[in-house]
Amino acid sequence: NVDPRDVAIGPDGKVYIAGCCGIYRLDDGDLVPVAGDSNPPDTYVDNQPALLAHLTNPKQLEIAPDGSIYFVMESESYTCNCQRVFRVTPGPDSSRVVSVAGNGVRNGSSTGDGGPATAAGFRVPVSLALGPDGSIYVGDREAYVIRRIAPNGTISTFAGTGTSGNSSETGKAD
Repeated sequence: NVDPRDVAIGPDGKVYIAGCCGIYRLDDGDLVPVAGDSNPPDTYVDNQPALLAHLTNPKQLEIAPDGSIYFVMESESYTCNCQRVFRVTPGPDSSRVVSVAGNGVRNGSSTGDGGPATAAGFRVPVSLALGPDGSIYVGDREAYVIRRIAPNGTISTFAGTGTSGNSSETGKAD
């Protein structure tokens, strides 16, 4: 059984499903674990073998052309160390779950612009999208910004002021 939180189609045409504590692939009707060990974490530990990683509500699956799976974990916990953007590296035998952005700490605002994405702070990263140039765009709820992770690993605020609400009906997104 799987408790679906998100669904994505990979470059291989296969269906990938984010469940409560893991990510799965449908393979000829069979549900095949890709990441997660079905045990919600007390805290996330980085760079674990994919099938041993403790995941909490992975969602917003995005699958890159190379088969890497990007996702965020839905958690408003201050203690889970999971306020990050994650990547499942491709490869059935050597696959790992690694952080590509976020230091794991739930901050009062987004921090770290201009520096390495892995050192940046997020409030509650809840959505993401992959850009055609390899950039990753992250919606940071409660920080009221969209962050951009450049292909070189640098993070910046792409849109938003950090204040709730619309600044105008038209005009710049900041």
